[in-house]
Formats: sequence, C-alpha cells, structure tokens
Amino acid sequence: MCVLFVCLFAFAGYAQSPSWVNFEIKTTPDKIPAIIEAFTVFYATETGKKTPMAVLTENTLGDQEQCTHHMSFLSNDYSAISSMLSPTVWETNADWMQLGEAMGAIGVMPTLAFSGAPIVQSQAYPDAQHGIQVIWALDVQSFNDQESVVTGFATFVQQMQSYFDNTKMELSLHQHMAGDNRSIDYWILASHKDYAEYMQTMADMSTNENFLALMKAFGDAQNPMTIMRSVLKVWNAPTSMD
Repeated sequence: MCVLFVCLFAFAGYAQSPSWVNFEIKTTPDKIPAIIEAFTVFYATETGKKTPMAVLTENTLGDQEQCTHHMSFLSNDYSAISSMLSPTVWETNADWMQLGEAMGAIGVMPTLAFSGAPIVQSQAYPDAQHGIQVIWALDVQSFNDQESVVTGFATFVQQMQSYFDNTKMELSLHQHMAGDNRSIDYWILASHKDYAEYMQTMADMSTNENFLALMKAFGDAQNPMTIMRSVLKVWNAPTSMD
C-alpha cells in the first residue's frame, strides 16, 4: 500500500515542512530513469526553480498492486502548493505542460493524490543520511481517540528524543487533510539510515515503557496499512525551511 509522507531523511528541512501533497504512481523499474530525467529537466526551468521540493520514493515493502512509487511535494509556503495544484497554472504554463507531456509519453500518470501536514515532529537532522522511511496509516474511530493519539504521540516524542539523537532517527505524526478514500486520519512517519537500523529500533521499542504507553494511547485506532520506502531522488531540497 502507499502513503506519503513527510518523513525526514537525507535532505535539509524536510521534517519542518508544514504541508505536503503526495501522488501515488504505479510503474516499472525500466521507466524510472525517464521519470527522473523529466523532472530534472522541469526543475531546471524558471517555473521549476520556484516549485516546492519534490521527492521520488520507491516502495520497498508493501502492496505493489496499488502503487510502486510516490512523488511528493513539500513546502512551508502554502501558496506555492496552492499554485502547483491550480489548473489555471499547470494547464497554461509551458514548463508544467512540457512535464505533463513528458510523463504522458513515458506512460506514467498518478493513480491517487492526497495531502496532509505534520502536527508532531521529533528533532530534525538535515545532514543525516536517511535511506528509508517506514509509514504507518492510522484509522482513528472517534474525536476522543484522536485527542489521545495526538497527546500520546507528543509525549512519546518528548520522552524518546535522547534515544532518537543516538541514531538521528526522525519520527513524525501527520494529519490527513484531503484526498484519498481509505479512511485514513493520520500517518506516522519514521526515518532511518537503513533496514538494519529500523529493525534494531523495533527491537528496542518492544520492551520500552514509553512505547508501551504510546500503544495504550492509540486505543482502538486501526493500522490498515504499513509500508517501507526508499528515497530515489530529491529536487529543490532547501538548506533551510524558514
């Protein structure tokens, strides 16, 4: 299964972005070089230079029937995201139209699009070399449960920050804003150096009292999907997210 977003890996400021839009893509490995080339050409244009940061990721573990890759756009500037989503912009701008034509020629179009925003985040490490993200979807049954999830997550991050500092792991909770039809209310995003580091973290959490308290705070929340994805390419990575 596919999800976004906003984790926090090997590029500056990703963890600090307050808004993101995620496009799910289903394609084959042989088309990835052409997709990367199309976006590289676009981001070299005047329009591209002003477009929010983009991240191409590949689903390493998860259901490949729905999608195989994600193209995510992230920005502190809500207006930049808004312009990118406006038909009056991408249907009339030559640079956007060229990108659309290139993707059409490759034979790849989004299968699903949705947006969200981080509401709780651990410390960001702009220089960390995070190779993977693990993403858990949460279906929360009631408003009372949502309050418990957010409060419990914030407490957990505060209590565990010193642990995260050891490996520069990043963890965040994101609220689903719009799009998608899978009854997802929140996304949890964890960013790690590699799979081995992720598995060691899970082993450490299995007996950690703070983690057990977090599980209790989740109450009856459901986890309908979990994926692991790898970062393939980043465009317009900022040196800061002021």
